Amino acid sequence: MLKYEQNQDGTVSFRVNSKLYPLKAIYRAAYLFTDRYYIGLDLKDENYIISFSRKDRTADYKDVGEFQNELLNQSMKTALNDETRDIRKLIVTRALYSAFIPDAENEFSNTGDEMENQEIYNFSETPEKETEAYDLDEIAKAWCDE
Repeated sequence: MLKYEQNQDGTVSFRVNSKLYPLKAIYRAAYLFTDRYYIGLDLKDENYIISFSRKDRTADYKDVGEFQNELLNQSMKTALNDETRDIRKLIVTRALYSAFIPDAENEFSNTGDEMENQEIYNFSETPEKETEAYDLDEIAKAWCDE
């Protein structure tokens, strides 16, 4: 449990190690408490100092415990977000890529004057320089084919 100080003005202050908890997690946890608390954040040495007070009563031990639980929750979400960033990008890229390629039976049709001069982009005619960063065929390949 985080050690906290009960101040004379009814606020509660405690320190959070900046090496243990990412700032993004602290912001997220604090944001979730703004409906019930007034929250202040500060930095001293290697610790974030979090001060908060209830809007309707004096903050206490239970409030600090709730904040600590939410801080752990948000820290875990931040870590999972960092760990899965690459696969999520790949999934979105693949979904957008496969949604963009028209079927041979369902070709785009020009239906209006504004469409007459537009070209349909053909991925098979992509210059080599543009495809060096990633292989479009590899992205489009079904995962179950591997």
